[in-house]
Amino acid sequence: MIPKIIHYCWFGGGEKSAFIKKCIRTWEKYLPEFEIKCWSEENFDINTNEFVKQAYIQKKWAFVTDYARFYALYKDGGIYMDTDVRILKPLKKDWLTYDFFSSIEFLPQMYESHKYLLDSSFKPINKEKRMHGLGILSAFMAAIPNHKFVEDCLEMYNAIKPEKVNDEVDFNNFVIGSYITKCAEKYGFIYKDSEQLLKENMLILPKNVLAGNELFIDKDSYLIHLCNGSWTDNRTVFESLLYNLKNKYPAFENVITLIQKVYNKIKR
Repeated sequence: MIPKIIHYCWFGGGEKSAFIKKCIRTWEKYLPEFEIKCWSEENFDINTNEFVKQAYIQKKWAFVTDYARFYALYKDGGIYMDTDVRILKPLKKDWLTYDFFSSIEFLPQMYESHKYLLDSSFKPINKEKRMHGLGILSAFMAAIPNHKFVEDCLEMYNAIKPEKVNDEVDFNNFVIGSYITKCAEKYGFIYKDSEQLLKENMLILPKNVLAGNELFIDKDSYLIHLCNGSWTDNRTVFESLLYNLKNKYPAFENVITLIQKVYNKIKR
């Protein structure tokens, strides 16, 4: 049984925005029986490996979190959520009987440009290459303590030796989704948007159930990852304006999100 603990990470010591506080209130509303635990510099060793150490030095908090989420799940078990995940209704109780569960994350445009890497069974043609555009949703994952897949993800990060260029690591080369989904292949994961029951009692739900972004939300969705991108440092001026407005005025979030969707379509 997956423990009733919600983990989230907050590195850097900054003030949480009104938007993030609003998201966390939905956790309290729909999952009142869960303990909520915040991971930060106070209870996590930022020198645990070279990947985390360099990410912290460069103030790349999201990449510190990429490792810390697996540390929390492996140590304590429970649910990990990004701070921009909004719960829409109580989660199904039987999901907690699995040893791990998450959802498909689907990025249509990226998937279209990478699907040639898959065979007719939705498996990679070249086992060495990482697939992009479809994978396991890293913004929401749940596991029992000491789960083997979570351990594999920790070991994968421990093995990374980030190379510096001009005294900095380019962390954009380490997008979490493609890395952890590669780890899931040995458990039977295929690159298809469908419910999948994998080895080690792992459940992967379709993309709309734990919606990875607002494109796929419907009546069957239990949560939405609002993709706030507080870690992003390469926005356009307009994108930065929308981001700041969403955080400062969460009451207008729906309008701002609609503007973002229209803008993203034009940008493509």
